[in-house]
Parts: sequence; C-alpha cells; structure tokens
Amino acid sequence: MQFVESTLGDPARLAEVGRYDPRDPALTAELDDIAARTVAWTGRPISLITLLGGEFQYCVGLHGLPSAVRVGDRVVDRFSVPVRWSFCAPMIRNGHSHVVADLRAEPLLGANPFVTALGLRGYAGVPLFSAGGDVIGSHCLLSPEPFTAGIADVLALETGAADALAALGRYRS
Repeated sequence: MQFVESTLGDPARLAEVGRYDPRDPALTAELDDIAARTVAWTGRPISLITLLGGEFQYCVGLHGLPSAVRVGDRVVDRFSVPVRWSFCAPMIRNGHSHVVADLRAEPLLGANPFVTALGLRGYAGVPLFSAGGDVIGSHCLLSPEPFTAGIADVLALETGAADALAALGRYRS
C-alpha cells in the first residue's frame, strides 16, 4: 500500500487532477449521464466516474447511489470519499483494469466501510489516463452481489471512460 500512497501523491499526477473542478455542476451532470448509460448497458446497479486526489476520491460521475451516504457515524458525500476506501486506487499504481468478483473475500478490501456498511460486493473498473499518461481516476461498476466482469462490462466501461475523458477535457482549466 505504501507504493500506491506514494503514487497517489505524485506531484505531476495531482497537478493534473487539480485541473478539474469536481463540483462543477455541468461536469457532474454530464458524467452522471455517462455513468447512467453504463448502468443501462451492463445491467449492473452502480457506476462511478472518479478522480483520485491525494486524500480524497471525487465521484464526479455517479449513478445508482445517493450523493451522500452514512457510513458508520459519518456522512460521506460524493466529493469526500477517503482515498484509503477507494477500490480504484490500485489502478494508480499499475495502470491496469481492476476487477474484484467478491470484495468480502479480499483480505485488504473485506474490511472496507463500503463493503461492511453499504454491502458492496462486486467491482470492476478501468483507469482514466491523462494526456501525459498519469492515471487520474477511473470508471467503474459496483454491485451488492458478487460478479465476474464480462466482455460487455469491460467494453461499456472503456466506452464510458473514453466519453468521460472527452467530457473532462472540455472542463479542464
């Protein structure tokens, strides 16, 4: 996890993530639509488009979850997910798609508050790459049931990721 944390803190990567305003209502509306389309294409119940900062994951696109959820004694909104709770963070290190059929069965993820408090079980995600090649976030699917991502899931995620990057490019400062 230390390598992931050092990669998360890479100044060039963080500068790229900082070029976007994750709270821009027009951006989030466009990315919410892309996440909704991915849900429709795959039949999976939840889709996110994220930007991964050094401390927080920003769910700039969201479908299938409310904008804020109670996790234990704290409310976490879509812009304040602690990065240590992110299922997407391993992609920062390796730049590859990340699939976990059953989050509860993974030693490092089974105790994650989104697994224990919200009951999330299945995960599949693809990275979002900046023009400079840094992983700045992800496009993912989540489910309260375990699942094995099929080719249709991956194609929907990759198509959504390309659309998300195009949208992000229009809002880059």
